Amino acid sequence: MNRQSERGFSLMEVTVTMAIVTATMLIIYSMIEETTRMSLFVESHNDLAIMSQRAVNAVHTEIVQTRIAYEENPVGTAYRTAMQLPATVMVWADSFLPVFETNVSTMTPDTPGERFTGNSLLIARQLPPLTVTYDHDDNNGTAEVEYLADRYQFEYIYLSRATSPSFSGSGMTLDLTISTSREFADYFQLEALSNYATGEIVQKLIDAGLQRAWNPGQPLNNAFYNLSSATDGTFSNNALAGATIAVVSTRTLLRGLLGGRISGRMPYSVAFSPPAPATAYPIPTPMRVFAQPISNEPGFPSGFEVKIAGPARNRQVMTRLVLMSHHSVRRYESQQAFVVTAARF
Repeated sequence: MNRQSERGFSLMEVTVTMAIVTATMLIIYSMIEETTRMSLFVESHNDLAIMSQRAVNAVHTEIVQTRIAYEENPVGTAYRTAMQLPATVMVWADSFLPVFETNVSTMTPDTPGERFTGNSLLIARQLPPLTVTYDHDDNNGTAEVEYLADRYQFEYIYLSRATSPSFSGSGMTLDLTISTSREFADYFQLEALSNYATGEIVQKLIDAGLQRAWNPGQPLNNAFYNLSSATDGTFSNNALAGATIAVVSTRTLLRGLLGGRISGRMPYSVAFSPPAPATAYPIPTPMRVFAQPISNEPGFPSGFEVKIAGPARNRQVMTRLVLMSHHSVRRYESQQAFVVTAARF
């Protein structure tokens, strides 16, 4: 028998082979991991860009049809407080409306010690008029005439906090939310009609589902009237004290915020600083550009900035949104969208 054919592998040969196989597997694993990381990065990069731009475009559409925008003052605070938001929505604690910067027409960052930039927006949007027909002369023998009744609804765009999914172990995710009120008739328009026409048209508006009239430009306690009080042709002298603004819908402006598709573990969020320690996540996009930090409001502005500049009827409205993702250990990605809109409120 040939003893050479019975000879096995030496320990050195086995060791060398295992070392080669191990090194090869490590290289392959590293390539797979890097490929996965790159896929996650590309996915989050694209998703964040699309979501952020889509959201600011939606805000732009609302601003174009705005009759009145509110700022952080007693009137604006009263209207914002009157919005009956769902109890399930946790409004971001450090939320402020912008302050109109009327003496400039360009968008520049706030300087230390001042605040014009906000991170929420409250507007009264003008809707297409409601066409109603009514008997204008109390004569059944003549045809009814058409009347175009103005309508408005309030929209509050703000940051909201959700406890799930958890972004990078923070226990929360930040969303951009819009709450929309029920519709209101125009008190000023109706009050200018004759008593007979007012009574006829008000009843038509009630039949169409409207309940209240709003007097644009008035403080909250002087602005709202029940339509039911004017079916006789005249509104009661006193506006509703302590009026509230019923909200009929609340939805996210960031569809797809629940996360990426590849791994199922890649959360997205509007940019914010982790609660502890109070330092920003290492994202490549600056979280704030126009706003100055507020020492006792650590969550302001987070990744949403709103600034309104220019004189009345010739405003410029800036909205900036920063989204971020956490796609692997110590790896973050962010994208921003920025729009400046002309407005006539």
